[in-house]
Amino acid sequence: MLHEKLGESKWLSNWQDEETFFDQYYDIIVHNLPTNDTYTLKKQLFHHTHFAVHCVLFKEVKPILDNLYGKYQLGVISNAFPSMDWVFDLLNIRKYFNAIILSCEVGKAKPDILIYEKALASLNVKASECLFIDDKKVNIEAANSLGFIGIHLDRKIHDLNIIKSYLDK
Repeated sequence: MLHEKLGESKWLSNWQDEETFFDQYYDIIVHNLPTNDTYTLKKQLFHHTHFAVHCVLFKEVKPILDNLYGKYQLGVISNAFPSMDWVFDLLNIRKYFNAIILSCEVGKAKPDILIYEKALASLNVKASECLFIDDKKVNIEAANSLGFIGIHLDRKIHDLNIIKSYLDK
């Protein structure tokens, strides 16, 4: 039913598009509820159930960021909605990153090569100078094809401290 009502979703490339999408999404949900104030209910659903307000850092992330900050250029490549940008502020970690590359802004998602090239250009570095960490092997393979040093982060086996062995080389 949702696909029929929302149709083929366009790429959500900015906050307004994302808010409009979820407005339509929540409109479908609240349509049959016994209330006349669907506007307020939709806004409350958006702001209280949105993934961004529920994001938390893994325990080792902040100490690692503190340790790396100022020693290395740090960047993020994320397949994400525009609101992912909000998460960096909510978690108070934006200050650590020299570049934050979101698929919604690039128009391509990992493992598309363009998003990696955008990150390299924004940091003005060569792929061979970069560690790329991801939980999906296909994304690492794409990064490796450009010359990145890829690290597969399988949280069932390792935490982010896995990068220490690469930094000590």
